[in-house]
Amino acid sequence: MYNTMRDRPFLICLMAAGGLPLLSVMLPQWGGIFLFFIPASYITLGYLLNLRPLIFIVGICSSPFLLYGFKNHNWNLVLVDAQLILTGLLIGYLLRKGLHPFKSIFFSVFFMAILEGLIFFIVLTQKGMGPGAVIDGFLDYQFRSGSGAFSNPEMAREYELSLSNLKAVIKQIYPSMVLIVGALIGLMNLALGQLLFAKSMKLNMVDYVRVFSWRPKHEAIWVLLASGFGTLLLDGAIRTFSLNLLLVSFCVYFFQGIGVIGWWMEKAKMAGWIRAIIFVSLGLQQIFMFLVSLLGILDNWADFRRIGDRVKGKEAG
Repeated sequence: MYNTMRDRPFLICLMAAGGLPLLSVMLPQWGGIFLFFIPASYITLGYLLNLRPLIFIVGICSSPFLLYGFKNHNWNLVLVDAQLILTGLLIGYLLRKGLHPFKSIFFSVFFMAILEGLIFFIVLTQKGMGPGAVIDGFLDYQFRSGSGAFSNPEMAREYELSLSNLKAVIKQIYPSMVLIVGALIGLMNLALGQLLFAKSMKLNMVDYVRVFSWRPKHEAIWVLLASGFGTLLLDGAIRTFSLNLLLVSFCVYFFQGIGVIGWWMEKAKMAGWIRAIIFVSLGLQQIFMFLVSLLGILDNWADFRRIGDRVKGKEAG
């Protein structure tokens, strides 16, 4: 357990853990801005604290947003906040147990997706609704919440119309979207947790040598190819399943591509602010994300990092 819990970095971490979820439910129109940064402090707490103090501190930090959310019936935001908090805690715990940072993210996000699926199933059972109707209701709520940020009614209507046109596509890729968005949020917050909190506490929460030398098992490429052919050649439910599997596979290779880019940056001894600009830019454009995924795929044969033997022995999978 951290021996200097009165240090300023730790107190700032606690303030972020309690304040960001509260702001997200108090300001629902702009809550999405705060949602993306919630896991960083909880990753640090999950890595830092043993079970008993962790339960006590998380209970204190989460009480304000839970009470405010339940009082004002912001159920959706409360559930999203709780999911992000649990994801962050699980990532931090797995890091403390020595699991690879990328594997910690993948396992945590997959576990939370299963939990979300169980909740989804319970809702379907109780309300007697089909999956499509529940997703429609959820998306409609999100669209209405987003449109509330526009003061001009005409702009709000245009916003809702543009998103409603994407509803059919979103429904089709919703399972993979949950996993991919969760993994990207986890990756971003892992970096933020290390930079903003762990580094100030002199904690080596993220071993960048392990991060930048990671690659999935070689058999994963066959999953990518099979899902690609299934998306192109098949129809119906099998095509939908193949499309979701293809997108998740691209996400896995995006992480490998990030490792390649990080390895090059490390060798070039690039300044931290330049690295931050590059990584942020990569996450803002879909074409850049696709190119990074392609870089990760090509690395399986080109071995851009020239670490094939060591990776096979220690970091594979």
